[in-house]
Amino acid sequence: MGNTMARKRSEEGLKRYIEERNGIKYVYDSTSKMEDGKKVTVSTYLGKLDPISGELIPKKKRNNKAEREDIRKEMIAPPGKMRSKAYGNVHFLNRLQDRMNIRNDLISSFGPFGDEVLTLAFSQAIQPGAFSNTEAILDNNAVREILDVKTSLSSPRVSEITKLIGESDICMNHFFDLRLEKCGDVLAWDTTTNGTYTDRTGMAEWVSKNKDDEKLKQVKVGLATDSRGIPVLTELFPGSLSDVVLTRRFAHSLKQRGKDLLFVADNGFESAGNVLFLIDEGIRFVMPADTTCKAIKTMMTNFWNSKAKDRVFDGHSYRVEETHLVIVPDGKRLTASGDRAYTYLCEHDDQFSLSEKKVKAFVCYDSKKYSDGEQRLKLWLDSIEKQLDGRTFKNPQREFDNVAKDGAKYFDVSYDNGTIHLKRRQNAISFSDNRAGMFVMLASPEISWEQMMAAYDARRLTEQAFDAQKNGLDGRRFRTGDIRSAKGRFFVKMIALMLTCEISAQIREKKMRTTSDLVLLSTGNISVVSYGTARGLTEITKTNRELFENFSMPQPDIGNITHI
Repeated sequence: MGNTMARKRSEEGLKRYIEERNGIKYVYDSTSKMEDGKKVTVSTYLGKLDPISGELIPKKKRNNKAEREDIRKEMIAPPGKMRSKAYGNVHFLNRLQDRMNIRNDLISSFGPFGDEVLTLAFSQAIQPGAFSNTEAILDNNAVREILDVKTSLSSPRVSEITKLIGESDICMNHFFDLRLEKCGDVLAWDTTTNGTYTDRTGMAEWVSKNKDDEKLKQVKVGLATDSRGIPVLTELFPGSLSDVVLTRRFAHSLKQRGKDLLFVADNGFESAGNVLFLIDEGIRFVMPADTTCKAIKTMMTNFWNSKAKDRVFDGHSYRVEETHLVIVPDGKRLTASGDRAYTYLCEHDDQFSLSEKKVKAFVCYDSKKYSDGEQRLKLWLDSIEKQLDGRTFKNPQREFDNVAKDGAKYFDVSYDNGTIHLKRRQNAISFSDNRAGMFVMLASPEISWEQMMAAYDARRLTEQAFDAQKNGLDGRRFRTGDIRSAKGRFFVKMIALMLTCEISAQIREKKMRTTSDLVLLSTGNISVVSYGTARGLTEITKTNRELFENFSMPQPDIGNITHI
Protein backbone atom coordinates (compact mmCIF):
# COMPACT_ATOMS: atom_id res chain seq x y z
CA MET A 1 0.00 0.00 0.00
CA GLY A 2 1.18 3.51 -0.75
CA ASN A 3 2.42 5.71 2.03
CA THR A 4 0.28 8.87 2.56
CA MET A 5 1.72 11.79 4.47
CA ALA A 6 0.05 15.16 4.90
CA ARG A 7 2.05 18.28 5.61
CA LYS A 8 0.63 20.17 8.57
CA ARG A 9 -0.49 23.68 7.77
CA SER A 10 -2.17 26.39 9.77
CA GLU A 11 -5.59 27.60 8.69
CA GLU A 12 -3.90 30.67 7.31
CA GLY A 13 -1.71 28.42 5.18
CA LEU A 14 -4.62 27.22 3.06
CA LYS A 15 -4.76 28.58 -0.44
CA ARG A 16 -8.16 29.79 -1.75
CA TYR A 17 -8.91 30.04 -5.45
CA ILE A 18 -11.87 30.55 -7.81
CA GLU A 19 -12.83 28.64 -10.94
CA GLU A 20 -15.38 30.09 -13.39
CA ARG A 21 -17.55 27.70 -15.47
CA ASN A 22 -20.51 28.77 -17.62
CA GLY A 23 -20.53 32.18 -15.96
CA ILE A 24 -20.70 30.74 -12.40
CA LYS A 25 -17.77 31.24 -9.99
CA TYR A 26 -16.93 28.26 -7.75
CA VAL A 27 -14.71 28.72 -4.62
CA TYR A 28 -12.18 26.13 -3.41
CA ASP A 29 -9.56 25.79 -0.64
CA SER A 30 -6.44 23.85 -1.53
CA THR A 31 -3.61 22.28 0.38
CA SER A 32 -0.87 19.83 -0.45
CA LYS A 33 0.12 16.42 0.90
CA MET A 34 2.68 13.71 0.20
CA GLU A 35 1.36 10.57 -1.48
CA ASP A 36 3.74 7.77 -2.54
CA GLY A 37 6.62 10.15 -2.11
CA LYS A 38 5.07 12.75 -4.36
CA LYS A 39 3.55 16.09 -3.52
CA VAL A 40 -0.11 16.36 -4.63
CA THR A 41 -2.69 19.13 -4.31
CA VAL A 42 -6.01 18.46 -2.58
CA SER A 43 -8.95 20.84 -3.20
CA THR A 44 -12.04 21.28 -1.06
CA TYR A 45 -15.18 22.81 -2.57
CA LEU A 46 -16.58 25.61 -0.40
CA GLY A 47 -19.49 27.01 -2.44
CA LYS A 48 -20.38 29.64 -5.06
CA LEU A 49 -19.53 33.33 -5.24
CA ASP A 50 -22.52 35.70 -5.11
CA PRO A 51 -22.34 37.64 -8.44
CA ILE A 52 -23.71 40.84 -6.81
CA SER A 53 -22.21 41.04 -3.32
CA GLY A 54 -19.11 38.99 -4.04
CA GLU A 55 -19.65 37.03 -0.82
CA LEU A 56 -19.35 33.26 -0.50
CA ILE A 57 -22.56 31.23 -0.67
CA PRO A 58 -21.61 28.07 1.30
CA LYS A 59 -22.42 24.72 -0.21
CA LYS A 60 -25.45 22.96 1.20
CA LYS A 61 -24.87 20.20 3.68
CA ARG A 62 -25.89 16.82 2.30
CA ASN A 63 -28.30 14.98 4.58
CA ASN A 64 -27.57 11.43 5.59
CA LYS A 65 -30.05 8.61 4.93
CA ALA A 66 -31.84 8.95 8.27
CA GLU A 67 -32.24 12.70 7.85
CA ARG A 68 -33.58 12.30 4.29
CA GLU A 69 -36.17 9.78 5.54
CA ASP A 70 -37.36 12.20 8.24
CA ILE A 71 -37.80 14.97 5.62
CA ARG A 72 -39.72 12.61 3.32
CA LYS A 73 -42.16 11.71 6.11
CA GLU A 74 -42.81 15.38 6.81
CA MET A 75 -43.55 16.02 3.10
CA ILE A 76 -46.13 13.23 2.74
CA ALA A 77 -49.64 14.62 3.20
CA PRO A 78 -52.26 12.52 4.95
CA PRO A 79 -54.62 10.70 2.55
CA GLY A 80 -57.33 12.94 1.09
CA LYS A 81 -55.63 16.15 2.18
CA MET A 82 -53.62 16.95 -0.95
CA ARG A 83 -55.12 17.58 -4.42
CA SER A 84 -53.48 18.36 -7.74
CA LYS A 85 -54.85 19.34 -11.15
CA ALA A 86 -53.23 20.34 -14.44
CA TYR A 87 -53.64 24.09 -14.75
CA GLY A 88 -51.21 25.59 -17.28
CA ASN A 89 -52.90 24.16 -20.39
CA VAL A 90 -56.35 25.26 -19.21
CA HIS A 91 -55.01 28.75 -18.44
CA PHE A 92 -53.52 28.81 -21.95
CA LEU A 93 -56.77 27.75 -23.65
CA ASN A 94 -58.82 30.21 -21.62
CA ARG A 95 -56.56 33.10 -22.56
CA LEU A 96 -56.72 31.98 -26.18
CA GLN A 97 -60.52 31.72 -26.34
CA ASP A 98 -60.80 35.10 -24.60
CA ARG A 99 -58.64 36.63 -27.31
CA MET A 100 -60.82 34.97 -29.97
CA ASN A 101 -64.05 35.99 -28.14
CA ILE A 102 -65.38 32.42 -28.30
CA ARG A 103 -66.90 32.31 -24.81
CA ASN A 104 -68.82 35.55 -25.34
CA ASP A 105 -70.17 34.30 -28.68
CA LEU A 106 -71.25 30.99 -27.12
CA ILE A 107 -73.06 32.72 -24.26
CA SER A 108 -74.65 35.14 -26.73
CA SER A 109 -75.87 32.15 -28.76
CA PHE A 110 -76.67 29.55 -26.06
CA GLY A 111 -77.07 31.66 -22.90
CA PRO A 112 -75.43 30.37 -19.68
CA PHE A 113 -75.44 26.91 -21.29
CA GLY A 114 -72.54 28.21 -23.44
CA ASP A 115 -70.06 27.58 -20.60
CA GLU A 116 -70.92 23.87 -20.62
CA VAL A 117 -70.32 23.80 -24.38
CA LEU A 118 -66.92 25.46 -23.88
CA THR A 119 -66.07 23.02 -21.05
CA LEU A 120 -66.65 20.10 -23.41
CA ALA A 121 -64.56 21.81 -26.10
CA PHE A 122 -61.68 22.39 -23.67
CA SER A 123 -61.70 18.71 -22.65
CA GLN A 124 -61.63 17.66 -26.33
CA ALA A 125 -58.76 20.05 -27.10
CA ILE A 126 -56.74 18.73 -24.14
CA GLN A 127 -57.49 15.03 -24.66
CA PRO A 128 -59.40 14.22 -27.89
CA GLY A 129 -61.50 11.08 -27.86
CA ALA A 130 -64.80 9.67 -26.74
CA PHE A 131 -67.13 12.13 -24.97
CA SER A 132 -67.77 9.48 -22.30
CA ASN A 133 -64.28 10.27 -20.94
CA THR A 134 -65.12 13.91 -20.22
CA GLU A 135 -65.62 13.55 -16.45
CA ALA A 136 -62.29 11.72 -16.06
CA ILE A 137 -60.51 14.46 -18.06
CA LEU A 138 -62.07 17.17 -15.89
CA ASP A 139 -60.96 15.34 -12.73
CA ASN A 140 -57.36 15.82 -13.83
CA ASN A 141 -57.59 19.36 -15.26
CA ALA A 142 -58.76 22.67 -13.78
CA VAL A 143 -61.35 23.35 -16.52
CA ARG A 144 -64.31 23.44 -14.10
CA GLU A 145 -62.53 25.82 -11.77
CA ILE A 146 -61.54 28.30 -14.50
CA LEU A 147 -64.93 28.27 -16.26
CA ASP A 148 -66.85 27.88 -12.97
CA VAL A 149 -68.96 24.97 -14.26
CA LYS A 150 -70.39 22.92 -11.39
CA THR A 151 -72.85 20.61 -13.22
CA SER A 152 -72.10 16.93 -13.69
CA LEU A 153 -70.55 15.96 -17.03
CA SER A 154 -70.92 12.22 -16.67
CA SER A 155 -71.52 10.19 -19.80
CA PRO A 156 -75.36 10.37 -19.60
CA ARG A 157 -75.22 14.13 -18.98
CA VAL A 158 -72.82 14.67 -21.90
CA SER A 159 -75.17 12.73 -24.18
CA GLU A 160 -78.00 14.96 -22.99
CA ILE A 161 -75.97 18.15 -23.54
CA THR A 162 -74.76 17.22 -27.03
CA LYS A 163 -78.32 16.25 -28.00
CA LEU A 164 -79.57 19.65 -26.82
CA ILE A 165 -76.85 21.37 -28.85
CA GLY A 166 -77.77 19.36 -31.95
CA GLU A 167 -81.43 20.35 -31.57
CA SER A 168 -80.53 24.04 -31.32
CA ASP A 169 -80.04 24.89 -34.98
CA ILE A 170 -80.93 28.53 -34.34
CA CYS A 171 -78.29 28.81 -31.60
CA MET A 172 -75.58 27.17 -33.72
CA ASN A 173 -76.40 29.34 -36.74
CA HIS A 174 -76.32 32.47 -34.55
CA PHE A 175 -72.86 31.44 -33.30
CA PHE A 176 -71.67 30.94 -36.91
CA ASP A 177 -73.07 34.35 -37.88
CA LEU A 178 -71.08 35.95 -35.06
CA ARG A 179 -67.91 34.15 -36.24
CA LEU A 180 -68.54 35.26 -39.84
CA GLU A 181 -68.60 38.87 -38.70
CA LYS A 182 -65.06 38.43 -37.33
CA CYS A 183 -63.51 36.38 -40.14
CA GLY A 184 -62.29 39.17 -42.45
CA ASP A 185 -62.99 39.22 -46.18
CA VAL A 186 -61.73 35.75 -47.25
CA LEU A 187 -63.55 32.48 -46.66
CA ALA A 188 -62.32 29.12 -47.94
CA TRP A 189 -64.71 26.17 -48.29
CA ASP A 190 -63.97 22.47 -48.61
CA THR A 191 -65.74 19.18 -48.02
CA THR A 192 -64.70 15.73 -46.83
CA THR A 193 -66.29 12.48 -45.71
CA ASN A 194 -66.43 10.91 -42.25
CA GLY A 195 -67.09 7.22 -41.68
CA THR A 196 -69.75 6.13 -39.24
CA TYR A 197 -70.39 2.79 -37.54
CA THR A 198 -74.14 3.35 -37.55
CA ASP A 199 -76.64 4.29 -40.23
CA ARG A 200 -79.24 5.56 -37.78
CA THR A 201 -78.21 9.20 -38.27
CA GLY A 202 -80.24 9.35 -41.48
CA MET A 203 -77.23 10.91 -43.21
CA ALA A 204 -74.92 7.91 -43.45
CA GLU A 205 -74.86 6.58 -47.01
CA TRP A 206 -72.68 4.37 -49.14
CA VAL A 207 -70.62 6.41 -51.59
CA SER A 208 -68.75 5.20 -54.67
CA LYS A 209 -65.48 6.68 -53.42
CA ASN A 210 -64.72 8.28 -50.09
CA LYS A 211 -61.67 10.36 -49.30
CA ASP A 212 -60.28 7.93 -46.70
CA ASP A 213 -60.87 4.71 -48.72
CA GLU A 214 -62.97 3.27 -45.88
CA LYS A 215 -65.51 0.45 -46.16
CA LEU A 216 -68.02 2.34 -44.04
CA LYS A 217 -71.09 4.43 -44.69
CA GLN A 218 -70.18 8.09 -44.94
CA VAL A 219 -71.45 11.45 -43.73
CA LYS A 220 -70.38 14.51 -45.73
CA VAL A 221 -68.76 17.37 -43.80
CA GLY A 222 -68.44 20.94 -45.03
CA LEU A 223 -65.94 23.29 -43.41
CA ALA A 224 -65.25 27.00 -43.96
CA THR A 225 -62.11 28.72 -42.67
CA ASP A 226 -60.82 32.27 -42.73
CA SER A 227 -57.59 33.41 -44.39
CA ARG A 228 -55.51 32.12 -41.44
CA GLY A 229 -57.07 28.65 -41.53
CA ILE A 230 -59.30 29.19 -38.47
CA PRO A 231 -62.69 27.40 -38.79
CA VAL A 232 -65.66 29.75 -39.03
CA LEU A 233 -68.55 27.34 -39.60
CA THR A 234 -69.27 23.71 -40.38
CA GLU A 235 -72.22 21.67 -41.61
CA LEU A 236 -73.16 17.99 -41.90
CA PHE A 237 -74.84 16.54 -44.99
CA PRO A 238 -75.92 13.15 -46.34
CA GLY A 239 -72.90 11.26 -47.60
CA SER A 240 -73.98 10.93 -51.23
CA LEU A 241 -74.47 14.65 -51.93
CA SER A 242 -71.91 15.88 -54.46
CA ASP A 243 -69.30 18.52 -53.60
CA VAL A 244 -70.73 20.74 -56.34
CA VAL A 245 -74.24 20.69 -54.83
CA LEU A 246 -72.87 21.46 -51.35
CA THR A 247 -70.58 24.23 -52.58
CA ARG A 248 -73.40 25.91 -54.49
CA ARG A 249 -75.60 25.65 -51.40
CA PHE A 250 -72.90 27.14 -49.20
CA ALA A 251 -72.12 29.98 -51.63
CA HIS A 252 -75.83 30.82 -51.80
CA SER A 253 -76.09 30.84 -47.99
CA LEU A 254 -73.23 33.36 -47.84
CA LYS A 255 -75.16 35.60 -50.19
CA GLN A 256 -78.28 35.23 -48.02
CA ARG A 257 -76.28 36.25 -44.94
CA GLY A 258 -75.35 39.49 -46.69
CA LYS A 259 -71.63 39.03 -46.10
CA ASP A 260 -69.36 40.32 -48.89
CA LEU A 261 -66.60 37.72 -48.91
CA LEU A 262 -63.98 36.43 -51.29
CA PHE A 263 -65.12 32.82 -51.71
CA VAL A 264 -62.33 30.26 -52.18
CA ALA A 265 -63.46 26.91 -53.59
CA ASP A 266 -61.58 23.66 -53.97
CA ASN A 267 -60.85 21.47 -56.99
CA GLY A 268 -64.00 20.01 -58.48
CA PHE A 269 -66.04 23.21 -58.47
CA GLU A 270 -64.23 24.97 -61.31
CA SER A 271 -66.58 24.00 -64.15
CA ALA A 272 -67.87 26.85 -66.32
CA GLY A 273 -71.44 26.26 -65.11
CA ASN A 274 -70.45 26.56 -61.43
CA VAL A 275 -68.38 29.69 -62.03
CA LEU A 276 -71.29 31.20 -63.94
CA PHE A 277 -73.46 30.49 -60.88
CA LEU A 278 -71.07 32.55 -58.70
CA ILE A 279 -70.99 35.39 -61.23
CA ASP A 280 -74.79 35.51 -61.37
CA GLU A 281 -74.95 35.45 -57.54
CA GLY A 282 -72.52 38.38 -57.39
CA ILE A 283 -70.00 36.39 -55.30
CA ARG A 284 -66.29 37.14 -55.69
CA PHE A 285 -64.26 33.96 -56.02
CA VAL A 286 -60.85 32.28 -56.40
CA MET A 287 -60.33 28.61 -57.31
CA PRO A 288 -57.84 26.32 -59.07
CA ALA A 289 -58.68 25.48 -62.69
CA ASP A 290 -59.18 22.05 -64.22
CA THR A 291 -56.07 21.61 -66.38
CA THR A 292 -57.83 18.99 -68.54
CA CYS A 293 -60.24 21.66 -69.84
CA LYS A 294 -59.55 22.50 -73.52
CA ALA A 295 -59.28 26.28 -73.00
CA ILE A 296 -57.00 25.85 -69.97
CA LYS A 297 -54.74 23.42 -71.87
CA THR A 298 -54.49 25.97 -74.72
CA MET A 299 -53.38 28.70 -72.30
CA MET A 300 -50.76 26.41 -70.77
CA THR A 301 -49.46 25.44 -74.22
CA ASN A 302 -49.17 29.11 -75.24
CA PHE A 303 -47.63 30.17 -71.94
CA TRP A 304 -44.00 30.26 -73.09
CA ASN A 305 -44.90 32.49 -76.04
CA SER A 306 -46.97 34.87 -73.91
CA LYS A 307 -46.04 38.13 -72.19
CA ALA A 308 -45.62 36.45 -68.82
CA LYS A 309 -43.95 38.47 -66.07
CA ASP A 310 -41.99 37.61 -62.96
CA ARG A 311 -44.10 38.04 -59.82
CA VAL A 312 -43.16 37.53 -56.17
CA PHE A 313 -45.42 36.40 -53.35
CA ASP A 314 -44.34 35.64 -49.79
CA GLY A 315 -40.66 35.62 -50.77
CA HIS A 316 -41.13 33.16 -53.64
CA SER A 317 -40.78 33.98 -57.35
CA TYR A 318 -43.21 32.88 -60.07
CA ARG A 319 -43.53 33.44 -63.81
CA VAL A 320 -47.13 34.62 -64.37
CA GLU A 321 -49.40 35.45 -67.28
CA GLU A 322 -52.64 37.30 -66.49
CA THR A 323 -55.29 36.60 -69.08
CA HIS A 324 -59.06 36.10 -69.33
CA LEU A 325 -61.66 33.47 -70.17
CA VAL A 326 -65.31 33.88 -71.05
CA ILE A 327 -68.18 31.50 -70.37
CA VAL A 328 -70.45 30.44 -73.23
CA PRO A 329 -73.07 27.70 -73.75
CA ASP A 330 -71.48 24.38 -74.77
CA GLY A 331 -73.60 23.88 -77.89
CA LYS A 332 -76.74 21.91 -77.09
CA ARG A 333 -75.07 19.74 -74.46
CA LEU A 334 -76.84 19.22 -71.12
CA THR A 335 -75.42 18.34 -67.72
CA ALA A 336 -76.28 15.11 -65.88
CA SER A 337 -78.99 17.00 -63.99
CA GLY A 338 -80.54 18.22 -67.26
CA ASP A 339 -79.29 21.82 -67.01
CA ARG A 340 -77.65 23.62 -69.90
CA ALA A 341 -73.90 22.95 -70.10
CA TYR A 342 -71.30 25.72 -70.38
CA THR A 343 -67.67 25.91 -71.39
CA TYR A 344 -64.73 28.34 -71.37
CA LEU A 345 -63.19 30.19 -74.32
CA CYS A 346 -59.73 31.80 -74.15
CA GLU A 347 -58.74 35.16 -75.62
CA HIS A 348 -57.38 33.53 -78.80
CA ASP A 349 -60.83 32.17 -79.71
CA ASP A 350 -62.83 34.01 -82.42
CA GLN A 351 -65.99 33.82 -80.28
CA PHE A 352 -64.34 35.40 -77.20
CA SER A 353 -65.95 38.83 -77.65
CA LEU A 354 -69.49 37.40 -77.84
CA SER A 355 -69.80 36.83 -74.08
CA GLU A 356 -69.82 39.28 -71.16
CA LYS A 357 -69.35 36.56 -68.54
CA LYS A 358 -65.65 37.15 -68.04
CA VAL A 359 -63.25 35.34 -65.67
CA LYS A 360 -59.66 36.30 -64.87
CA ALA A 361 -57.09 33.51 -65.27
CA PHE A 362 -53.57 33.41 -63.78
CA VAL A 363 -51.27 30.96 -65.57
CA CYS A 364 -48.37 30.42 -63.16
CA TYR A 365 -45.03 28.65 -63.45
CA ASP A 366 -43.08 27.70 -60.32
CA SER A 367 -39.52 26.58 -61.11
CA LYS A 368 -39.15 24.87 -57.72
CA LYS A 369 -42.40 23.00 -58.22
CA TYR A 370 -41.16 21.97 -61.68
CA SER A 371 -37.91 20.61 -60.27
CA ASP A 372 -39.67 18.72 -57.48
CA GLY A 373 -42.31 17.38 -59.86
CA GLU A 374 -39.71 16.20 -62.37
CA GLN A 375 -37.85 14.35 -59.61
CA ARG A 376 -41.01 12.69 -58.33
CA LEU A 377 -42.04 11.60 -61.85
CA LYS A 378 -38.66 10.05 -62.64
CA LEU A 379 -38.46 8.25 -59.30
CA TRP A 380 -42.03 7.02 -59.71
CA LEU A 381 -41.42 5.62 -63.20
CA ASP A 382 -38.18 4.02 -62.05
CA SER A 383 -40.01 2.37 -59.12
CA ILE A 384 -42.69 0.94 -61.45
CA GLU A 385 -40.03 -0.48 -63.78
CA LYS A 386 -38.10 -2.11 -60.94
CA GLN A 387 -41.26 -3.78 -59.62
CA LEU A 388 -42.56 -5.01 -62.98
CA ASP A 389 -40.22 -4.90 -65.98
CA GLY A 390 -38.83 -8.35 -66.87
CA ARG A 391 -40.64 -10.07 -64.01
CA THR A 392 -43.09 -12.95 -64.34
CA PHE A 393 -46.47 -13.08 -62.62
CA LYS A 394 -49.43 -15.44 -62.56
CA ASN A 395 -51.72 -12.59 -63.63
CA PRO A 396 -49.38 -9.98 -65.21
CA GLN A 397 -52.09 -7.58 -66.40
CA ARG A 398 -53.69 -7.35 -62.97
CA GLU A 399 -50.24 -6.85 -61.40
CA PHE A 400 -49.46 -4.05 -63.86
CA ASP A 401 -52.78 -2.31 -63.12
CA ASN A 402 -52.25 -2.59 -59.34
CA VAL A 403 -48.69 -1.26 -59.37
CA ALA A 404 -48.72 1.29 -62.20
CA LYS A 405 -52.18 2.80 -61.53
CA ASP A 406 -52.12 6.40 -62.85
CA GLY A 407 -48.60 5.80 -64.16
CA ALA A 408 -49.89 3.35 -66.78
CA LYS A 409 -50.24 6.20 -69.30
CA TYR A 410 -46.46 6.60 -69.37
CA PHE A 411 -45.76 3.02 -70.56
CA ASP A 412 -46.33 0.70 -73.49
CA VAL A 413 -46.75 -2.72 -71.94
CA SER A 414 -46.53 -6.22 -73.42
CA TYR A 415 -46.84 -9.68 -71.89
CA ASP A 416 -44.77 -12.77 -72.83
CA ASN A 417 -45.76 -15.99 -71.03
CA GLY A 418 -46.58 -14.04 -67.88
CA THR A 419 -43.50 -11.81 -68.10
CA ILE A 420 -44.08 -8.03 -68.22
CA HIS A 421 -42.08 -5.86 -70.63
CA LEU A 422 -42.30 -2.08 -70.27
CA LYS A 423 -41.27 0.73 -72.61
CA ARG A 424 -41.62 4.38 -71.69
CA ARG A 425 -43.86 6.57 -73.84
CA GLN A 426 -41.64 9.57 -74.52
CA ASN A 427 -44.49 11.68 -75.91
CA ALA A 428 -46.54 11.23 -72.74
CA ILE A 429 -43.53 12.03 -70.58
CA SER A 430 -42.69 15.12 -72.67
CA PHE A 431 -46.32 16.28 -72.46
CA SER A 432 -46.22 15.98 -68.68
CA ASP A 433 -42.81 17.65 -68.54
CA ASN A 434 -44.03 20.64 -70.53
CA ARG A 435 -46.76 21.29 -67.94
CA ALA A 436 -44.74 20.43 -64.85
CA GLY A 437 -44.48 23.30 -62.39
CA MET A 438 -47.54 25.03 -63.85
CA PHE A 439 -50.92 25.75 -62.29
CA VAL A 440 -53.85 27.91 -63.34
CA MET A 441 -56.07 29.90 -60.99
CA LEU A 442 -59.47 31.38 -61.85
CA ALA A 443 -60.79 34.51 -60.17
CA SER A 444 -63.30 37.33 -60.40
CA PRO A 445 -62.09 40.04 -62.82
CA GLU A 446 -61.32 42.53 -60.02
CA ILE A 447 -59.08 40.15 -58.03
CA SER A 448 -55.36 41.00 -58.02
CA TRP A 449 -52.39 38.62 -58.10
CA GLU A 450 -51.68 39.21 -54.41
CA GLN A 451 -55.31 38.61 -53.40
CA MET A 452 -55.43 35.43 -55.46
CA MET A 453 -52.28 33.97 -53.95
CA ALA A 454 -53.33 34.82 -50.40
CA ALA A 455 -56.68 33.13 -51.05
CA TYR A 456 -54.91 30.09 -52.52
CA ASP A 457 -53.01 29.75 -49.22
CA ALA A 458 -56.35 29.86 -47.36
CA ARG A 459 -57.58 26.85 -49.37
CA ARG A 460 -54.49 24.88 -48.34
CA LEU A 461 -55.05 25.81 -44.70
CA THR A 462 -58.61 24.49 -44.90
CA GLU A 463 -57.21 21.10 -45.86
CA GLN A 464 -54.85 21.27 -42.87
CA ALA A 465 -57.83 22.04 -40.61
CA PHE A 466 -59.56 18.91 -41.91
CA ASP A 467 -56.43 16.89 -41.13
CA ALA A 468 -56.38 18.30 -37.60
CA GLN A 469 -60.09 17.51 -37.16
CA LYS A 470 -59.79 13.93 -38.36
CA ASN A 471 -56.47 12.98 -36.81
CA GLY A 472 -55.63 15.34 -33.95
CA LEU A 473 -59.21 15.65 -32.66
CA ASP A 474 -60.30 12.05 -33.24
CA GLY A 475 -62.96 13.23 -35.69
CA ARG A 476 -62.71 10.38 -38.17
CA ARG A 477 -65.74 8.51 -36.78
CA PHE A 478 -69.29 9.27 -35.71
CA ARG A 479 -69.94 7.00 -32.74
CA THR A 480 -73.59 7.86 -32.16
CA GLY A 481 -76.70 6.81 -34.03
CA ASP A 482 -78.70 9.91 -33.01
CA ILE A 483 -78.43 12.69 -35.60
CA ARG A 484 -78.99 15.39 -32.96
CA SER A 485 -76.19 14.04 -30.77
CA ALA A 486 -73.95 13.70 -33.83
CA LYS A 487 -74.52 17.36 -34.73
CA GLY A 488 -73.93 18.46 -31.13
CA ARG A 489 -70.71 16.49 -30.76
CA PHE A 490 -69.44 17.76 -34.08
CA PHE A 491 -70.21 21.33 -33.01
CA VAL A 492 -68.20 20.86 -29.81
CA LYS A 493 -65.27 19.45 -31.80
CA MET A 494 -65.58 22.46 -34.10
CA ILE A 495 -64.97 24.77 -31.10
CA ALA A 496 -61.96 22.66 -30.08
CA LEU A 497 -60.72 22.82 -33.69
CA MET A 498 -60.94 26.62 -33.66
CA LEU A 499 -58.62 26.67 -30.65
CA THR A 500 -56.06 24.20 -32.01
CA CYS A 501 -56.02 25.89 -35.44
CA GLU A 502 -55.45 29.27 -33.79
CA ILE A 503 -52.45 27.79 -31.96
CA SER A 504 -51.14 26.36 -35.26
CA ALA A 505 -51.64 29.70 -37.02
CA GLN A 506 -49.61 31.58 -34.42
CA ILE A 507 -46.89 28.91 -34.50
CA ARG A 508 -46.72 29.29 -38.29
CA GLU A 509 -46.77 33.11 -38.26
CA LYS A 510 -44.07 33.40 -35.58
CA LYS A 511 -42.01 30.55 -37.07
CA MET A 512 -41.93 28.59 -33.81
CA ARG A 513 -40.55 25.06 -33.84
CA THR A 514 -43.39 23.23 -32.11
CA THR A 515 -46.94 21.97 -32.69
CA SER A 516 -50.33 22.68 -31.11
CA ASP A 517 -50.24 19.26 -29.40
CA LEU A 518 -46.83 19.98 -27.87
CA VAL A 519 -47.94 23.43 -26.69
CA LEU A 520 -50.83 21.93 -24.69
CA LEU A 521 -48.69 19.02 -23.50
CA SER A 522 -45.90 21.32 -22.32
CA THR A 523 -48.14 23.83 -20.53
CA GLY A 524 -50.05 20.92 -19.00
CA ASN A 525 -47.09 20.14 -16.74
CA ILE A 526 -47.95 23.24 -14.66
CA SER A 527 -50.28 22.01 -11.92
CA VAL A 528 -52.10 23.67 -9.07
CA VAL A 529 -51.60 21.80 -5.77
CA SER A 530 -53.71 22.31 -2.66
CA TYR A 531 -53.08 21.06 0.87
CA GLY A 532 -55.66 22.13 3.40
CA THR A 533 -56.11 25.88 2.93
CA ALA A 534 -52.72 26.28 1.25
CA ARG A 535 -52.38 26.11 -2.53
CA GLY A 536 -49.68 26.83 -5.05
CA LEU A 537 -48.35 26.10 -8.53
CA THR A 538 -45.69 23.65 -9.52
CA GLU A 539 -42.57 24.98 -11.22
CA ILE A 540 -42.97 26.98 -14.43
CA THR A 541 -40.09 25.89 -16.65
CA LYS A 542 -38.07 27.98 -19.09
CA THR A 543 -39.90 26.28 -21.98
CA ASN A 544 -43.24 27.21 -20.38
CA ARG A 545 -42.16 30.83 -19.95
CA GLU A 546 -41.01 31.06 -23.56
CA LEU A 547 -44.31 29.61 -24.82
CA PHE A 548 -46.42 32.12 -22.91
CA GLU A 549 -44.13 34.92 -24.06
CA ASN A 550 -44.33 33.81 -27.72
CA PHE A 551 -48.12 33.77 -27.51
CA SER A 552 -48.15 37.15 -25.71
CA MET A 553 -49.87 35.65 -22.67
CA PRO A 554 -49.25 36.21 -18.95
CA GLN A 555 -47.89 33.24 -17.04
CA PRO A 556 -50.35 31.30 -14.86
CA ASP A 557 -50.89 32.49 -11.31
CA ILE A 558 -52.88 31.14 -8.40
CA GLY A 559 -55.07 34.22 -7.99
CA ASN A 560 -58.23 32.99 -9.69
CA ILE A 561 -58.11 29.43 -8.35
CA THR A 562 -59.89 29.37 -5.00
CA HIS A 563 -61.55 25.98 -4.62
CA ILE A 564 -59.34 23.20 -5.95
